[in-house]
Amino acid sequence: MEPASAAVQEWPIDLKKEEFVHCQRLLARMHGPLRKRTVLWAVSFLSAAMFFATCLLDTARGATPDWSLVFSGLLLGLSVFVCWYTPYRMRHQAARQYEQSVACGQDYYGRLRVYPTRIEKVGDFASVSLALDETTFFVEEKDMMVFAGRSRFVLALPARCMTAEMATAVRQAADRLPVRNRRFFSRLQPKGLPAEKPAVEKAQPLWQQKIRFNAEEFVTITRAQIIRRYWKIAPWLAALSVLGGFAFGWNGEAVWPCVAWFLLCFGAITLLNLGLPLARAKGLRSLSVETLPSMDISVDARGVHIAAENGRVGVPWSAVQHVYDRDAFVEICNKHGAWYIPKRCIEDFTAFSAVIDHCRGKQ
Repeated sequence: MEPASAAVQEWPIDLKKEEFVHCQRLLARMHGPLRKRTVLWAVSFLSAAMFFATCLLDTARGATPDWSLVFSGLLLGLSVFVCWYTPYRMRHQAARQYEQSVACGQDYYGRLRVYPTRIEKVGDFASVSLALDETTFFVEEKDMMVFAGRSRFVLALPARCMTAEMATAVRQAADRLPVRNRRFFSRLQPKGLPAEKPAVEKAQPLWQQKIRFNAEEFVTITRAQIIRRYWKIAPWLAALSVLGGFAFGWNGEAVWPCVAWFLLCFGAITLLNLGLPLARAKGLRSLSVETLPSMDISVDARGVHIAAENGRVGVPWSAVQHVYDRDAFVEICNKHGAWYIPKRCIEDFTAFSAVIDHCRGKQ
């Protein structure tokens, strides 16, 4: 790694909430749920429109409604809704993530540094460094430049803070990446406004630990996360199965074929979303110690901070719903996720419990 003096140049940079949301949307257009949204939305909308138009024409002619056709149209209509709802939900989640991070005392101000082999942003609360090689991706459009690594750490450079000189230096760094790792939507339009450093005091950690999971712990956590995710989406799966049951099973006379098709659809979807992932999770026991994940976790008066290989997250105490004392873990839950601390990593469990109770009691 090059010393700091080897940096080509250094500039202040920050990131506001609307820019953070825009960054997440930009990445979703590359590798996320918005990548093929336009095509899927168009196909679903046209198919649903054709189904409903056919039903209306049949009704106008006095024909008996084809209920299987009606429910197939409802199924396609639901897919249109999902295509619309996905970006809304993504924006909402990104905004909430930013707000929770700020509530935990994190700021997005830092110094941007460009080196011959990496680009980094160094801040008082958090830093990110990305190698300029095949493990990093780059996106440019008129409002932002973004570097993203396979570890899911992201370096977002909003046009608000960028100057023409900064943009040129960043493009030169991006040119060192493989061509397949670069995306260009439009040329950045730098605005050259000064970065704003917020006046935030860094809270002292009350408890912190670096955790390296063993194979058994990793399997247990993975299975728990799979089950938790399944129950979150189970109502949607049941609704899809109901529509599928009527679409394939309704014969205009008896409802039992619909029930059979519902059970078949729900069973197949459950197998794909629960059974097979749980079965694959057993294979994680064969992972070597070097490939098992690790995380840095700290607790302070503002919240819980988790930094892992797939990103960094801060959860304010106001968003922590439960802290469970499981057999081998302490489970910290909010509305959308859960984090697990092996008890073997907690030297003084009584003192740790007192810290958690004190912090949660202040909310």
